[in-house]
Amino acid sequence: MKKLKYSCKNNGRSMFSPAPVSLYPKKDKLSSTEKKQIQTEYGQLQEMVPTIANRRRVTKRQVVREATLYIDQLHSELLEKLHHNGFSDFDMNLNSLNNLVINLMQNNLDLNKPSNTLVNK
Repeated sequence: MKKLKYSCKNNGRSMFSPAPVSLYPKKDKLSSTEKKQIQTEYGQLQEMVPTIANRRRVTKRQVVREATLYIDQLHSELLEKLHHNGFSDFDMNLNSLNNLVINLMQNNLDLNKPSNTLVNK
């Protein structure tokens, strides 16, 4: 256990006291690169959520909360559109819906990737 040395004002003698003990172990600190990457990812998520996209200062907690609300809203709209287009609640089981969303997301990601096609000369 570490000891700290300090001087007592009353009699001028040196005294030792134990260093404060933390009840919680130290967490591994993130590197500055990791911190910047996390901040960038929160910024990208913020840009995707219409209610906070144009706000200048938003906490990470607000980003997560608003993103969750936005996902819930999109989920409700998707269910409503599917129901309106003739899909019954029975047809929309969770696995089918998850597969549909995954396919839509994959198509969206594929559209956003730069094209690597060669142009014929």
